[in-house]
Amino acid sequence: MKTERYFILWCPYHPEGYPEPESEKVIAELDDLTAEEAELVAKAMEAGEASPHPEGEADVKVWCESESESRGNMVWHLLRRRQADAVREALSNPDTDYDQRHYRLASYAVWYAEELRRLRPQEATVQAQRRFEVYDTETGKALVFDEKDTIQHWGPVVEFEFLSGSAMRAYDDCPDVEVTMDLYRYHSGQWTLLTERTYPEFGPIGLNMPEATRLSDTEAAKWLVQNRFEIPEDVSQLAEEAFYTPDPPATKNDTVPDCDEPAKPRWDTEHRELSFGGKLCKKFRQPAENQTRLLDAFEESGWPTSIDDPIPPSRSGDQRQRLADTVRGLNKNSNGMIRFELDGTGESVIWKPKPENDDGDAPASEIPF
Repeated sequence: MKTERYFILWCPYHPEGYPEPESEKVIAELDDLTAEEAELVAKAMEAGEASPHPEGEADVKVWCESESESRGNMVWHLLRRRQADAVREALSNPDTDYDQRHYRLASYAVWYAEELRRLRPQEATVQAQRRFEVYDTETGKALVFDEKDTIQHWGPVVEFEFLSGSAMRAYDDCPDVEVTMDLYRYHSGQWTLLTERTYPEFGPIGLNMPEATRLSDTEAAKWLVQNRFEIPEDVSQLAEEAFYTPDPPATKNDTVPDCDEPAKPRWDTEHRELSFGGKLCKKFRQPAENQTRLLDAFEESGWPTSIDDPIPPSRSGDQRQRLADTVRGLNKNSNGMIRFELDGTGESVIWKPKPENDDGDAPASEIPF
């Protein structure tokens, strides 16, 4: 299906049938239309304007012209582009001094074009969506991603993460962030992970485009294993590094618990997993530097009841507030078997197991942040 840009032109006719070429105007510039769709837009607009007009007003003729046709006469093409820019400005700013009838016709043309695109067969719609802009994290530039250049696709994988720090404090009731990930493999064998973060209520975060990150074969294999996808044969050997390897079987003496020593959490830095009592409490799939630094400090200290703030001071922001954000993020999206809190000074963090009779979240008055 070939699509291109079309000009929709409007020209009054004299009541006796003579055209008025000096009144010829571009009333819309429409992208991504086939020749048949552009013709339908013109016919629908001409039919809509065929009703009786006030006495003395001429009837109209509406037709379409592709940009490639317009470039056959560059003088007319430049005039059409100038008129099209004026129409676009009027549609984006209704307060501009623009003829109301032309404004109405332009609005109709845009609506007709959107409706025709919506009514396209499903395969055509999918094809049109395969080419879009992404933010390349390696170069820091916006690049065009074309799915036709890829040979395999895994996803989407949807997760939720908690946005901490100053961005969180911008909203009194900050929702979870929805993270959507898709992994693509190119004909060359290279891998690209597209990640898009969105507030369910407020829309995309930051740049209004997905982030594109290049992955090595090992990183791609690990991502596929973590998200339970089938592994391609040529990287199946690399995937073994991503599989969980159980500890050696426990001896008889190891299976006898020490009644004098209470159970403690365990933080697996390599697999980024926090567990308690042999059960997984939380798994990190996205970077969370301050949270993992706090867990590293607990693990290295042997999980004492409390530790001092291990997060290095920052020139910007409140250190106590940043520690409170970190603790809150740790408690978010966990199974609740253990809970982290600030002590009374706001400079230390304590952990405690969930009480056996605690069937819900702590009351608001008991949450220290």
